Amino acid sequence: RSALRYEMQTIGEALAQLARIAPELADRFSDKQSVVSFRNVVVHNYWRVDDELVWGIAGTFLENLLVQAQALLAELE
Repeated sequence: RSALRYEMQTIGEALAQLARIAPELADRFSDKQSVVSFRNVVVHNYWRVDDELVWGIAGTFLENLLVQAQALLAELE
């Protein structure tokens, strides 16, 4: 449970940093704002985060983020 929360936190932070450094690249991620917002909830309200909610969100967003990240990396190579 903690590992998944940590990974979601890391992904959200990475997208937030990308938005600051290269907003045009960050905007290529359709769920960017949702992932960053969820990261903020996990970090600042971790005691109230439901593990089933984390699992559901991970299943919903991670596959899409992976596909978008792979496409962006292939384009940048």
